[in-house]
Amino acid sequence: MLKKIFILLNVILYLFTSIASAQVFKNKEYGFSVTVPDHWRSESKETSFVFESNEEKDRTIGIFFLPPFLSARSTVEDFFILFEVVQRFEKGTKATVAEPARLIKVAGQPAVQATFAITRMDGTPTKVVTAVFWDNDKLCQIICLAKEEEYGDALPAFKEALNSFKFNSPTAFEWGDKGFAYRKTKEYDKAVEAFAKAKRLDPKHTEYVYQLAYTYAEMGKYDQAIQEITQAIELKPKNAAYYNERAYAYIQKKDGQAALADINKAIELDPKEGHFYAGRGNAQALLGKYEDAIQDFEKQIELNGETAEVSFNLGQCYELLGNREEALKYYNKTAEYLTASPKPANFLDISKASKAKVAKRTSGDWDSAREWL
Repeated sequence: MLKKIFILLNVILYLFTSIASAQVFKNKEYGFSVTVPDHWRSESKETSFVFESNEEKDRTIGIFFLPPFLSARSTVEDFFILFEVVQRFEKGTKATVAEPARLIKVAGQPAVQATFAITRMDGTPTKVVTAVFWDNDKLCQIICLAKEEEYGDALPAFKEALNSFKFNSPTAFEWGDKGFAYRKTKEYDKAVEAFAKAKRLDPKHTEYVYQLAYTYAEMGKYDQAIQEITQAIELKPKNAAYYNERAYAYIQKKDGQAALADINKAIELDPKEGHFYAGRGNAQALLGKYEDAIQDFEKQIELNGETAEVSFNLGQCYELLGNREEALKYYNKTAEYLTASPKPANFLDISKASKAKVAKRTSGDWDSAREWL
């Protein structure tokens, strides 16, 4: 019992000492705060902030902001760039990996952290913790280092610095997260506002532009969706998904020719994506090219398997070609998918209007809802 009390008192003493001996460093220009030991001296430059335990720099925490990233990038590229920065640090310092790079979060942002062993120019063995993450369109890197024999004692301060680092206002990443949350609850106006704020903070990050377009499309505001996704295409002209998204908006506006041009580009860039053939099938059907549309829907099945949606579209194609027997076969298939329990793993629901059309056709009504849905 006495041993447990002794351990508890030591833990409380450690926590009290840690809190009492710490200071919060704030910077308004770069909009961040961080907790560091209060007896460490600080040195600030234009884009770097360094905290040192003594003149010999036995223990050091450095925070460095890289210049704005001028090229357009996607979320996937975000992570590649983070890992690349860590790898360049490893190569540039000729470091030995002590703990391999892994994903963590710093200030709510995805970050890559790694621990290295390096030898200083004076021959002193040293251990380094580095974490790199995005600050809107800039990269921020925190580098914590200590002599090997000092590292164990310095590690609590390093961890506190990483865990306490905060941005003073929401970043693009955080606004993007808010946008996803709002869209999930169908609060589309709030989602638009959140994605627009993310876009303003990080204008060349195509994910925020794309998500803004996608949200407008969910709201039925297809002109705004086209305007936004066109900006994403200008930033990343080789992203097939962006052409597909714009094609979808054109299809909803019943502009088959514009949709066909975009979806052909998407297929050119990524010919193995089955959903693109669904889009082209819809564009072909809007132009009255039902036989070409059938080929695209069959290609969709080849790549992604049969679904209620593609069965329904094939039913519509055959109906508009005058082949009611074949059309009814696919409408019946659609009805089977819709009533199946449990639903197939690749189940995709269809609109209320489409379901109503299936019900009419399977009950013998071929006179209503004759247009392409």
